[in-house]
Amino acid sequence: MQQAILLGPFVIRSSDIFLIISLAIGLVFFLLTTTLSKALRRVYLYLFVDLISFFILILIAAKALLHIELFLSDPLAVLAHPSNANGFYLATLISGLYAYRKIRVDLFSFDLVIEGFIRLFFSANFVYLFSLLILLDREVSIYQLTFHFVTLLIIIFYQDRNYYHILNPLIVGTWGLGHVVLSLSSQVQLFGFYLSYQYYFIIGIIGFLHLYNAYKSRSKEKILKG
Repeated sequence: MQQAILLGPFVIRSSDIFLIISLAIGLVFFLLTTTLSKALRRVYLYLFVDLISFFILILIAAKALLHIELFLSDPLAVLAHPSNANGFYLATLISGLYAYRKIRVDLFSFDLVIEGFIRLFFSANFVYLFSLLILLDREVSIYQLTFHFVTLLIIIFYQDRNYYHILNPLIVGTWGLGHVVLSLSSQVQLFGFYLSYQYYFIIGIIGFLHLYNAYKSRSKEKILKG
């Protein structure tokens, strides 16, 4: 398959097309596998679409900011210019703050957001990596692909909501620190971005800190109930 497609003045990379398709499949996977009611599925689907759209816009803005001279001389050229890890870090930070505010202001359940995002994220990234390997013949870490596949199986077959408060942060923490280990022996990527192992390390630590707090809170509830 060709690596890019010309669409008027725009050059659209095949990997970008697969990214959009992968995210769409991730949203469908969330709808099909979540245990939420139909009404809540729709509410959280709109939330995830909003967060993804915001992240993409910030990523484009970060790319323009990091290539400000090119943007001022030829704005369209910036769109064709590949994004780098620095733009991804900036987009993650700003989008994280935006998501936190939206969850607090609109009274979304943080646990349900994490649960839904895990389903969306792991399925989308697995489809994206698999597409790069099979359709574009790109080099992809088999270990990373296997890691995502095993996690998807756990998500599909483990449906006990009583332990989601433990399972979800455990998955996030294991994914982060697991990718630190994977990055030592192979090239791992996140939707086409090759990120520093510190990025995965921070996510892993956040996941396990949340796991500790969730376990601590549940232990207090049991004590109070006697």
